Amino acid sequence: MIARNLIIVVLLLSGCSKPSVNSEPVAERANGNDPYGYLSDRTNPQTDTYIRAEQKYFEAATQAWQSDIALLAREVNRDLPVTRQNPPVISDGSEFSARIDKGTQYPIYHRRIIETGEMQVLLDVNERAKNSQYYRLGGFSLSPDGQEIAFTEDVRGSGLYALYVRELANGDVRKVAEGVEASLGWLGKRIVYIADARVQMLSPGGESQLVFQEADPAFALSIASAGDDGTLLITAESHSTTEVMRLLQTGDVQTIAERKEGHRYRIRVSNEKLLILSNLNHPDFGFALADPGDPIERWWFVDTPSIERITDFEPVASGVYLHTRDGLRHGIFFLSLEDLRVRRIYDADVGEQIAFHTLGPNGELRFWKRSPLVPDQYVEFSQEEREIALSVGVTPPGFDQDLYVLEQIEIEARDGTRVPVTITYRQGEPLDQRPMLLTAYGAYGFEQDLRFDPSRLPLLRRGVIVAWVHVRGGGDLGAQWRSAGQEVNKTNTVNDFEDAASALPELGYGMPGKLAGRFASAGGVIAGYIINESPQLLSAVVTRAPFVDVVTTLLDENQLLTASDRLEWGDPRDPDMLALIKSYSPYNNVRKQSGPDLLILAGLNDRSVPIHESLKWLARLRFQHPEEALMLIDIEENSGHLGATDQYLRRQQTALELVFLINRLGIRI
Repeated sequence: MIARNLIIVVLLLSGCSKPSVNSEPVAERANGNDPYGYLSDRTNPQTDTYIRAEQKYFEAATQAWQSDIALLAREVNRDLPVTRQNPPVISDGSEFSARIDKGTQYPIYHRRIIETGEMQVLLDVNERAKNSQYYRLGGFSLSPDGQEIAFTEDVRGSGLYALYVRELANGDVRKVAEGVEASLGWLGKRIVYIADARVQMLSPGGESQLVFQEADPAFALSIASAGDDGTLLITAESHSTTEVMRLLQTGDVQTIAERKEGHRYRIRVSNEKLLILSNLNHPDFGFALADPGDPIERWWFVDTPSIERITDFEPVASGVYLHTRDGLRHGIFFLSLEDLRVRRIYDADVGEQIAFHTLGPNGELRFWKRSPLVPDQYVEFSQEEREIALSVGVTPPGFDQDLYVLEQIEIEARDGTRVPVTITYRQGEPLDQRPMLLTAYGAYGFEQDLRFDPSRLPLLRRGVIVAWVHVRGGGDLGAQWRSAGQEVNKTNTVNDFEDAASALPELGYGMPGKLAGRFASAGGVIAGYIINESPQLLSAVVTRAPFVDVVTTLLDENQLLTASDRLEWGDPRDPDMLALIKSYSPYNNVRKQSGPDLLILAGLNDRSVPIHESLKWLARLRFQHPEEALMLIDIEENSGHLGATDQYLRRQQTALELVFLINRLGIRI
């Protein structure tokens, strides 16, 4: 056994050969257009056999990594603070905060009554999660009278929640509904929640009343507070269109603006006014004012010529703080409601992102500053609009920000478009002699998250360049950037990544043959496309819950997200769109060739991207890639779409990814 493990270690450190373990699993091929279609049926005995075979192979193939995984897990643990506490949210005379203590997995939520100083535990998530391998807290809301909390929780990783109510006086908890969505709210003593595309209102006596039913499966529902008047907002939203309804204290529903294809908007209620972000007159959103009940024709848009994009807003008594973006740069403007003048009050640094948090007791704006090289900073603007740092995230032991560099450059894609890339690395050896890890997402208009992540430090310390490619389809550069990688333009997304990964070594970033990619969910399309079309571009790929079987999924009316996903990727029921999607869909374009080493991480109960997509893709890759590439799947029985919720299990999974990347790139542990 010792000799065998030694052989495996040598092979792994070479970064180019499979470990010498038992034969790879081979899934049975069925007749028909989709030889692995049966793997979407979890009740099929062949599916169960294949899953067990992959689990056994994964365990054997990674056996020699266990000491390195333990080492990297300790390193990641060392980089995390022992105790973490979120800054308080001030509302209705109370401070609400969450704290994760040493030795615990999950937060404890507290309330401090400001007038008396009394502290109260609202919910100890560790207590709720102690008998579950997976636990995710969804919505969480205190009743207006301060006597109860309602919360939703998922204990399987399926994305379906159960709704509970906890009485604060005695701690009693009762389940009131199952199979619900995460979000919820209180309307007086009634709980409003979502189940099966219906908004329901539950009375204290247990009677349930239907408030609204969504008929279009492309629209998802959510519930939120309207602002300062105790009403709720019901938002029905697809990837392209929004409809917001206001649920009044009477139980009546008031539609703010009926859905119109392409119109997206958000509202808040403040001082008996509607404050609105809308793309009605500007693709990257304008700010408007209206009276409750006003038709959309009477919305009054404020002129903001100095602002490129508005992404969020926070009202105060004298005006509105606007979160803005200009290219990749974040900023804050203040709109005075007295004279309707707009002035810039904050500019973020290169690579820095901001996110509004809440308001202070006197209307001070509190927000997060986030950067790949700086732990999150919690910042306040005083009434004089002077920046005051309230708290700074804990810097990992021995981490010196001055030793690292953060850059943003542009590369030219094949059609001449300039694609931004954010790059960070440790100063030292020449950049063209180093390995590089690239990541991209490029869908649904989501912006890449550049916040500080201790799990990247083991790579940066070892000289790896870490880069984010801001491909079209994401929201990094606004609505036009998103639409330039959507539906008929989706190939721009994969081309942008391929062009960037090819260009960066030519510009002196990274060493050819030492490039790796890390992707998740919709980013799996990029991963699979590169493996098919440029198999030598990346030497290793890690992808979590990859969306790879695009055609089959978009044709399946029974899949959870099919209707909404057709707005992003296109509708394959149209022959021309079907041909386009087939041209880049990873599962449909696997061919006989050698390719990069591959690690897939997939949750067994994931409903967003079901595990059969990973299984089918891997089965087809194994059949067509019989050469030296190492291909593994970690089938996680206690994880959801984005991995484990347990802190320590999550770090163990992170350590696995790190060891895979480090070994496959030939870096010394």
